[in-house]
Amino acid sequence: MERERAKKAKEEEEAAAAEAAAAALRLKRQEEKRLVMEARLREMEATLREKKRQERLDEEERAREVAERERESEERAAREAKQAKARLARRARQERAAAKAKKKEDERLAKQRHEREMAKIHENHTGGGPIVSPHKAHASPGKSSSSPFDSPPAKPSPVRRGKHRGKARGPAEPSPGVLSDLELLATGLPVGSEQSDDEFGDGDGDGKPRSGSGTGLRGKSHLIQMEYERRVAEAEAEVAREAAAKAAAAGASEEPRSAKTPQFRRASGDGGSDGGGGGGGGG
Repeated sequence: MERERAKKAKEEEEAAAAEAAAAALRLKRQEEKRLVMEARLREMEATLREKKRQERLDEEERAREVAERERESEERAAREAKQAKARLARRARQERAAAKAKKKEDERLAKQRHEREMAKIHENHTGGGPIVSPHKAHASPGKSSSSPFDSPPAKPSPVRRGKHRGKARGPAEPSPGVLSDLELLATGLPVGSEQSDDEFGDGDGDGKPRSGSGTGLRGKSHLIQMEYERRVAEAEAEVAREAAAKAAAAGASEEPRSAKTPQFRRASGDGGSDGGGGGGGGG
């Protein structure tokens, strides 16, 4: 009986030991599984953190790229605006230069046109040559004058009476109001009649028509004098118009010459002294 009890107790101890060993093995396996699960969880967490970090980096990179593109776009827009402004300024300068050149060309053409018109008017009034007094034919060849009345008139020869009346004896200057044949041709009056300084052309210098001669207008010197005065007035008006036009074109403030200047007073007052030149040039 004792042996059976001892054998039974031994078997129970062995069973308890086996049970304890099995429990310990289960605990060990559970611990290993826990450790594996923890390692796997840590790995997943690390992977998730890396993924989030990469996503954040990618987002930052995209933001930088967007900012870079915007900056480049703004710089390009500013550059294009600057270039457009420079083009507009260059075009404006070119247009101003072209307008200035056109204005100068128009002024030059207007000046040429004005000079041609003045030359044509001068030619129509003077027959293509300057209004020259007959006394200027004896002036020095090197002397020139811009005005037809600048040089003073020569002293007229005295009136000759007697059988030589109306005729010059020797190389003498023509009398006031007496025109040469060439100048008479320019006035359109008859040529060849005897002339003198007398108003009625009778040669006696008394200012009265010759008795028994009707009107006494031999030589028609009074008509020649009237024609001369008319042409002198036309020349004075033409010179005044030309001076006024030049002053207006140049923007000058000085007044043009008028018929009240000394040279025009001399020309219009002397009458016969420059009559030949006025009559001859106006043809």
